[in-house]
Amino acid sequence: MRVADNDATETAAGVGTIGSNKVRSKNGVARVGLKTIDEQAKKIWNVARTSEVAEVQIARALAGKADAKASGGGWRARIAMLRLYGIVDKTREGFFKMTDLGIALANTGDEAGHQQALRTAVVRIPANSLILKRYDGGELPGLDTLATEFEFGYSLSNADAKSAAQVFLASGKYAGLVSDGGHVSLDGTPSDLRDELEEEQGEDEDLSDSGIDGDTDAEQETPPPADTRGPRRDNPPPPPPPALPALTTSPVSLSVKLDMSGWAVDDVLRVLGALGYESTERAGS
Repeated sequence: MRVADNDATETAAGVGTIGSNKVRSKNGVARVGLKTIDEQAKKIWNVARTSEVAEVQIARALAGKADAKASGGGWRARIAMLRLYGIVDKTREGFFKMTDLGIALANTGDEAGHQQALRTAVVRIPANSLILKRYDGGELPGLDTLATEFEFGYSLSNADAKSAAQVFLASGKYAGLVSDGGHVSLDGTPSDLRDELEEEQGEDEDLSDSGIDGDTDAEQETPPPADTRGPRRDNPPPPPPPALPALTTSPVSLSVKLDMSGWAVDDVLRVLGALGYESTERAGS
């Protein structure tokens, strides 16, 4: 994406230039150097001060034209860089307000505060912070090696990676974090911001190690452990009823008097047989 405005990019003699394929801010890479951002902060201060203003007012202040519009790819790229550096915040649709950092950049009357704001703005860029922390207290590698870090670390084309490396190096020097000889020192950056960036980077590393791209997998339900205690007996059978006492048979004696004088002999014998007198023989047989 080409930015039409002249001050949206910087010359190689200044802070570096971005090629025709612009480095995308969503990669955490600045495609506009700190020198340009510093100058833009002063222009925005002239129209915004500490108030909320329409973005078209910011667009006109940056372009220096009364008919400039806050639309199109060039404008979106510019406002994206200002927000990436933390110079302005969007308050509602179509309106922005300068941040404390942006106001500090614009306030050149406070030299110490301005210098501190420059350092803070540089380390707010994720790519800048990672590289500066890696080489803090040592020497930066050559420009080609830096370009390789941008190319493979942020999925940039070879041309964009070289431009990003130039912007990074020039911004570091402009903020006083990188010496002319390439020595890196973060001593001037706010300690609270450095701690915050370190925590954020640690979280990113954890995501990378787990092989996910910022999304967590849906939690899977864990099945309950198998019951190894054997069949469940919710209703155990009742105990057997107590045994009834054994019935004992006692001999029964009966005393019966029968008057069989008028009976026939055969009838008498049948009755006696029924009473257990089976051996009774018929009289006279």
